[in-house]
Amino acid sequence: MSGASIGTAQGPTNTGSGDQNIIIGGAGAQWTRKPAKDPRSVALDQRLMLSARFVPPPGFGRLQDGLAEPGRVMLVTGPPGSGRRTAAVMALHKAAGRDRGLVEIPFSDNPEDRPDLAKGDFWLLDLSSIGPDAGLKAWELLGELMGQAENLKIRLAAVLPSVTDGLDLSQFHANVMEISRPRTLAVLRRHLDAEGVPYDPVELRQFKRLDGLATVAMREVHRFARLAAQARELNGAAGVHGWLLAAFAALGKRGEEVARKVATLDSGRKRALFLAAAMLEGARPEALFQHSEALLKRVEHSPDEKPGFERADLAERLKELSAEVGEDGRIRFKELAYGGAVRSHFWTYFPGFRDEFGTWAAEAVQDRRGYLGPEDRTRVLLRFTEESLRTGELNVLQQLAGEWADDPALGGEARAILEQGLTHEQHGSDFRGWIYDQVTKGELKSAPARVLAGVCSEVMAPSHPEQALVRLHHLARRAPETRGRLLGLARSERRLYLRLLGRLCEGLERPSPWVSDVGIFLELVESLPGWVPPAEVRRGWQGVLSAAVPKADRVNAWLSAARQERDGGERLMRILVEAADRDIDVLSRYYLLARRWATEPDGSPELPSRDEVARRFCRMIDRAQGIGPLVGAAGGRGL
Repeated sequence: MSGASIGTAQGPTNTGSGDQNIIIGGAGAQWTRKPAKDPRSVALDQRLMLSARFVPPPGFGRLQDGLAEPGRVMLVTGPPGSGRRTAAVMALHKAAGRDRGLVEIPFSDNPEDRPDLAKGDFWLLDLSSIGPDAGLKAWELLGELMGQAENLKIRLAAVLPSVTDGLDLSQFHANVMEISRPRTLAVLRRHLDAEGVPYDPVELRQFKRLDGLATVAMREVHRFARLAAQARELNGAAGVHGWLLAAFAALGKRGEEVARKVATLDSGRKRALFLAAAMLEGARPEALFQHSEALLKRVEHSPDEKPGFERADLAERLKELSAEVGEDGRIRFKELAYGGAVRSHFWTYFPGFRDEFGTWAAEAVQDRRGYLGPEDRTRVLLRFTEESLRTGELNVLQQLAGEWADDPALGGEARAILEQGLTHEQHGSDFRGWIYDQVTKGELKSAPARVLAGVCSEVMAPSHPEQALVRLHHLARRAPETRGRLLGLARSERRLYLRLLGRLCEGLERPSPWVSDVGIFLELVESLPGWVPPAEVRRGWQGVLSAAVPKADRVNAWLSAARQERDGGERLMRILVEAADRDIDVLSRYYLLARRWATEPDGSPELPSRDEVARRFCRMIDRAQGIGPLVGAAGGRGL
């Protein structure tokens, strides 16, 4: 298994303007998730999910053939929206099989984020979304990786920008593979199958609007299938043709419809209600009324001079907005994905009010007056985060996440923002960078430490495990309560275990080592896998022995672990002795510690006795000093 595992996006993501219903609890609740799985299995699940929806595009066979040979590099090009990243991932997946992972090389300035590269790996470098200013740097990174790939017999798929002006690809003609758009109908069928939408193949081929999907990006075909599934849930009796028509309407010109509607609203009060209805869709009418009034105050709108009882009632005002109160007593728009289009319109075309919108949304999430339930507050938070990500308001989200993470009552909400940010296709790297800054800038309180540890181990680790490990290590140094998250991730994969071991050795060799690295190292090697290179463990122990911290319990813990080893502890005790490097003071200290340890109460009589292990340890120490056992003294100098 390799380092950065590649799959589809996970967590609360939304690829368009349609609604997204994800429950995280609400104010004061922790993010509700299933127990954390091994990042390797999560990443494989994602790749298998992607595979179920994948239709090989023209040129895929050659790409797959090129990556079948170790040491090969394929440069994947293609028009925007053709699915070239997906094609690269699937080609690597088919070459690697289910038992091998894929390493995504991050395009990052942080040297700590570069993964450890090993012979026979499968790499992905995605340069599809880089800006023109990063072209030279990206080309330098690509050239470096191409050289390493050949030397280490690694398969590398690099996804190039859709516009490659300024890049001379002529010298790599044999490596360049242009991906064309796959057949739209075939892609749509795979996505409808995956979404559980039944259809008649003949009726689907005859769908008149199908030509309208022929030029949209592949992600929009996926969104179309999701919208069809939502249409089926809302109106099962409409049949497949009705579901497809509703999905096509939602995919296409919903934004234009909303723009025309906003133009007809002749007062700020109506527009505030429109936006509030879109943000609170699914809530009860009384909540909409209260929070739309709060929004008016936030945008400093003048009060309505007409007496309240002379104004139109809420039902009449909602009707003007193409909304209604459903049979369940909750606000909804009559058209599919209408609320998402309303939110996008206001965030896009009222940029001067984004700060006010954000402050209002944050207050609604906390809703101290109790008009919104947990699910309502969750929807507001996810919708606000989605719009902020779409418009690039990252600082707002990161500041809010930092403030809420400090409050134990809002830790779940802080985590929700970070999860959406980390799994965002365009801005995920920005949030990984922000988390790195948080875990390296000093002491951390328990509340934010728990939030950051959770998103690193459960959100970041499945797709970027080595970057998650780096952040968890920095975090565990400052917040010992998060150490379990770090060790759990490190033990999930050989590459990650060795990466952490190497980082600990480097940290312990510093002139002023982290004292906490001593404890992390000893917990990591407490149950030492047989494949771990003894030299690395020896190096770590030398750092422990050099650190100015108490060492008695450290050595004792390893002597206790030696009792459970199949070889009687020979390997562990040899590492300890070799780590002393013939230092008489250290070896003498070993004798004293072993002597005391051997006399302590034995709580595991079924294991080799403490006395037996201690005697073997002392004989090793004697040999290290060139001292042979005395005649008739089986225990060397004895205890």
